[in-house]
Amino acid sequence: MKIYDTYEELVEVFPGYPSLFNEGRDVDRIELQGYGMYACVTYDWVNPLAKWIGDKKVLEVMSGVGWLSKALRDCGTDIIATDSKVSHQYWRECMDAEVTNIEELDACDAIKKYGKDVSYIILSWPPYDEPDAYN
Repeated sequence: MKIYDTYEELVEVFPGYPSLFNEGRDVDRIELQGYGMYACVTYDWVNPLAKWIGDKKVLEVMSGVGWLSKALRDCGTDIIATDSKVSHQYWRECMDAEVTNIEELDACDAIKKYGKDVSYIILSWPPYDEPDAYN
């Protein structure tokens, strides 16, 4: 799996993806998740984000397997990726497929360790059924 330049390129590989929510199809969504990609990370939206961040340092907490951090690093962003790696069973299976360097820290510990050294914090994939995001 790679990060595609545009959403249209990603859709060529996963053709059912654009209509998943309208038609209730989960096949391509599940296939993307099999790569540990919860959202469609493509350079057409990551490049403007990286440009907006500029030369500031970023901390990503709950980064999963690291797709967003990888894309931002590819664009020259100085980013620290962290994840507790204790998420649901499905994600534990994907964790062996990290796509970039991820430090094993839960979100609160990562913010305590790096918060004063970064300009931005990205909270990527908080579990829906746990209080981590608001703690």
